[in-house]
Amino acid sequence: MISVIMPVYNSEDYLRETIASILNQSYTDFELILVDDGSKDSSGKICDEYSAKDKRIRVIHKKNGGICSARNAGTNIARGEYIAFCDNDDLFERNLLQDNYNLCIKYNADIVKYGCREVFLNEGVEIKEIKKQAKKDGFYRQCNQAILDNENYNFYWYLWDGIYKKDIIVEHKFNEEMKFGMEDAEFCYRIFAENPSIAINSKIYYTHYIRGVNNTSQKFNVNKLDSIVLAAKSEKELFRKIDMYNLDMNWVMKEEGKWFTGIMSTMELQNCKLDLIEKKKMLKKYGEILLEIIEKNIHWKEYFKCDRQHCFIVWLFKRHWYACLTVIEKIHYK
Repeated sequence: MISVIMPVYNSEDYLRETIASILNQSYTDFELILVDDGSKDSSGKICDEYSAKDKRIRVIHKKNGGICSARNAGTNIARGEYIAFCDNDDLFERNLLQDNYNLCIKYNADIVKYGCREVFLNEGVEIKEIKKQAKKDGFYRQCNQAILDNENYNFYWYLWDGIYKKDIIVEHKFNEEMKFGMEDAEFCYRIFAENPSIAINSKIYYTHYIRGVNNTSQKFNVNKLDSIVLAAKSEKELFRKIDMYNLDMNWVMKEEGKWFTGIMSTMELQNCKLDLIEKKKMLKKYGEILLEIIEKNIHWKEYFKCDRQHCFIVWLFKRHWYACLTVIEKIHYK
């Protein structure tokens, strides 16, 4: 059996369609755990309405604690051998569970990862779609080679594009301090650090919507900067444990460089009220932390060859040229 865990918060406009996409699965041996995380709209009532109609649905009503808290609550009561996740405004393709559970059984895989699409919306109108798919299907007894074989699709960033053995999820709880983004990546880095077996299915089964102003990842919060640091630390531990520093150092440097541009872009998100002086202080604070995390891995000549953009940004952080960084930030991220 598969447990599908869905955190629910103030999603009355989308929740019914999302639940329907799961109930309409060709595979039927699943339970759907709806975790109402203190919704202030009718989302909680919608959850109860569906639970009364379908015995496969279980509902938890809890005080608001954020998406990580909701996922942990759902995991605690999950009865399935495998666990899948769905955000409360996304969609499952009809054969998501059936096709990918077949791979779980075929390979006895710890994790199955499948393709997804990200759809960007502005006031309900689609403005962009990005398809994220692995380069090739296959089964890997250890995930490190799978990461290298599919380096342009960072499947180890996302949570909702996979099915996981319950034991793996239970062992690694979601970090409830992370409330404004990067929680999926930080969690996935920790589970992939155990070098689990993984089956790759390049076909697209999941649609993830990014709804502009309604998406917390598109809004500024200092917690998001702290979360970037936590994710960077977890990624470093992932690369260390699965020996990625010896396998492809240039690619690793490129991956680690993205955290610095992440700090910059975060301060250009909606609702950021920091003035120039405050931004420079933030860049200094978080830049120094990131440099401490990755600097011993930097070989500038090789880094420049593989990733000029990130190399230049990291070099500016190293030189403490924060005024230059704020100019670049405004030009590039606006």
